Amino acid sequence: EARERGPEQPESAFVPASLEQVRDILRRQEERTVGNDNSVSDRGLGLQIPPSPMRPHFVRAKVRVHDYPDGTMAIFHGPRVLASYTADGALIEPQDLAA
Repeated sequence: EARERGPEQPESAFVPASLEQVRDILRRQEERTVGNDNSVSDRGLGLQIPPSPMRPHFVRAKVRVHDYPDGTMAIFHGPRVLASYTADGALIEPQDLAA
């Protein structure tokens, strides 16, 4: 006769996720090639990539566009965020992200 066995450790294994982690999990992500005007399009919006200290432009570079559940978007080049945008495609300045 088999005996039912309880967990080795009685504590919960649940680890709460932050809102930022949930937002990142639920995002849509697509690869785009930057156009000659240093912009990409997503949802019919032209997203202009602002000047960067990393390089003078990103023309023809492969980037990722992240589309978040709240409608905001971000453009990534590798692990770096190049820019973030509101749902209507307006650039979110870095100081606005901290607020």
